[in-house]
Amino acid sequence: MILKDKTSLVTGAGNGIGRAVAVRLAKEGSTVYVNDVSLEAATSTSDLINEMGLDAVPVASDVSDSIGVKAMVDRIAAERPGLDILVHCAAIQTEAAFFDIKIEEWKKIIDVNLNGTFNICQACARVMKENEVEDGRSRGKIVTMSSIHDVIPRLNKFHYDASKGGVAIFTKELALALAPYRINVNSIAPGAIETPMNRNVLADETVKKHVEGRIPWGRMGYSEEVADLVLFLVSGSAEYITGDIIRIDGGRSLFNG
Repeated sequence: MILKDKTSLVTGAGNGIGRAVAVRLAKEGSTVYVNDVSLEAATSTSDLINEMGLDAVPVASDVSDSIGVKAMVDRIAAERPGLDILVHCAAIQTEAAFFDIKIEEWKKIIDVNLNGTFNICQACARVMKENEVEDGRSRGKIVTMSSIHDVIPRLNKFHYDASKGGVAIFTKELALALAPYRINVNSIAPGAIETPMNRNVLADETVKKHVEGRIPWGRMGYSEEVADLVLFLVSGSAEYITGDIIRIDGGRSLFNG
């Protein structure tokens, strides 16, 4: 159990990639604080983990609310001796043609996906930088979720893709800022993954086949595969990796379009 005695916070863990990540980290011995905007969703994942005989605690907070985020992180720091790992998966997505996007919709996507990333990373880094460290090793690990669409444009998801492009460059700059504190910061850029966020693709077999036809590996990815990559990045094996954007997309980003 490579994360024994570690404390992790996973946002957006009520379903999809976040849930898979929370389960994976718990299986490796970490106490996992399971965050979602919905307490019911966070509790569902926590119950799943606890029923396995592992350790999880549900915590509800909207990542776009900086005050609520700080309160959540302060609670974790008060209950546990430090915070070792943040995996930030919380995000929302809508679809609209360019001339149909309402400014309120644009602001909501940016507020949750990009501002939320800033809020949670700043709050957690403030705690992590106080962690004790030995022999120059990591004080903490932060993993954000960007997207292969930070560089691959597409129609009707301008606001989501712009927010994820922001997450990608923010991650690199955060890695620079936190390296002196020995906090690793990396981002995972998933391609097409079978999650509730992609329910419109999964529900239409024709659309799904079209999407998979543009993936060299020939299929969509699974949340558990993303969780395995997360585990590597938050483990001691990734000590010398920081500021990277790691794509997990079955080769989809080899085709720009």
